Amino acid sequence: MKEWKATIEQPTYLNLKRIGSNNWEEFVAQGERISKSIYEEMATFYQDGMKAKRILDFGCGVGRVILPLHFNYDLDIHGCDIDRTAIEYLSKVVPGSDIYVNNFEPPLKYADGYFDVVYSVSIWTHLNPRLQAIWLNEIQRVTKPGGLVLISTAGFNSLRIRHEKKWELWQGLSKNELKSKGIVYYEYPWLHSRSNDFPGVTESYGGSMHTPQYIRKEWSKYFNVVATKEACISNSQDLTIMTNTRKIPDAANNQKNVSPAAANRNVDIGYVKRRIKELAPWYHKIDLGNGIVTPGRSYDRLWQNISSVMDKLDYKGKNVLDIASWDGKWAFDAERRGARQVVSTDIRMDGFNNLLFAREILQSNVVPLCNVPVQELQKRLEVVRLDANFDIVHHLGLFYHLRDPLLSLSQARSVMKVGGLLVLETAFIDDDENSYMAFAGVEGNYHFYGVSDTWAPTKLCLKEVLIRSLFEPILEKSWKSMPQPQLVHKGTNLKLGRITMIARAVAENSLKEVELRKITGKQ
Repeated sequence: MKEWKATIEQPTYLNLKRIGSNNWEEFVAQGERISKSIYEEMATFYQDGMKAKRILDFGCGVGRVILPLHFNYDLDIHGCDIDRTAIEYLSKVVPGSDIYVNNFEPPLKYADGYFDVVYSVSIWTHLNPRLQAIWLNEIQRVTKPGGLVLISTAGFNSLRIRHEKKWELWQGLSKNELKSKGIVYYEYPWLHSRSNDFPGVTESYGGSMHTPQYIRKEWSKYFNVVATKEACISNSQDLTIMTNTRKIPDAANNQKNVSPAAANRNVDIGYVKRRIKELAPWYHKIDLGNGIVTPGRSYDRLWQNISSVMDKLDYKGKNVLDIASWDGKWAFDAERRGARQVVSTDIRMDGFNNLLFAREILQSNVVPLCNVPVQELQKRLEVVRLDANFDIVHHLGLFYHLRDPLLSLSQARSVMKVGGLLVLETAFIDDDENSYMAFAGVEGNYHFYGVSDTWAPTKLCLKEVLIRSLFEPILEKSWKSMPQPQLVHKGTNLKLGRITMIARAVAENSLKEVELRKITGKQ
């Protein structure tokens, strides 16, 4: 083993305190003990050796576990954490390693099934129950089928220690109450008054405790729970050992123009129906197979219009981006049409949880990315590993909601190939003679719909906007429009509806050619 602790730069005192270490020597001693426990579990599981294995430290901090594993066992470990200062430190002392700042909520940047091992120490001890569930789902996604997952939690022994140390937050919790509830979460009372102590935290954060019985019952929804070793981590935290049971479908299946839902697989129909109810409301109607369709909104004509426009495009072998995907209907549809890779983005967690569930039941390869605002597509999609930019982008039901809709088109264009195709669906004003956009006024004075709706352009205006965003409107005969009931400002006669159209991404130096074709009418 190498004497690494004397050769590398030490982290700041503040970074040490954030993980409960008073000084460098204590930090190293803790890391040596914890890393030994983690390594022994990995080596026992992979008896053929660890050298070629991909390992992720989820919530790596300043490297309490990564550093001894890297230097003592010569392992190449990937790491991620929400604390930017911690990642900056680790990137300096372990140059060349894949270490990055992840968001407070999923997803991670990694592909499905990327890691042989994922371990996480002192993370589930702080997450609220909602975050625990969505991160378990994400850890399942990035771990290969049959791979090893190790997660530490606070249990009965941790509770005893905190009682002995008279930690105020835990004095009111008894062993019997923890045993009865299975899981207990308390938000830190000082979370907001000491926000600088919690870099990267964007919502509730505090202390969690779990019983082994709760873990076996609830976490078995995601993994095969092999065992929970109590007080295994530094004689305090428990360590749960799990294997990933999820199967990743063969990517070649994506080339077949067959809906994943068409194959009536052996699934627990009762479980599927129960989860559909739990996740309500649903926005789209998604066929999950076995005669089960999610209870989406009754916008069947609108869905048919979008689908018929998509029928004009060839999805086979293409890279597709579905912006503002919600529960994923059009992402799954692109996959069904034969897309090579489909990336789904949104900023809403409610619909995203529905997408993750549908993805599980469909055994889909759609890459789910949440917390990706359309205004930051170019920056945030750097995490997606693609051979090239996108061939097809869906921009559906979004344009008219945005305060700056042109920025969203520019961002969509920034991640597309020249010649790539945009499918745009939005509210519009049915006026073929004029080019303008109507703005939805203040409450009680709306031109249309409701408070989240901002703009309604005419078709001519949409064409101009697309051209200025480096798109060329094409295949106009295949566009679909429909009237839609609306709230109209008194004294106006705006005819409002929905339109689905296609545009082609062009290079900046082609803009004059696009203008010329518009004037001459030539395609």
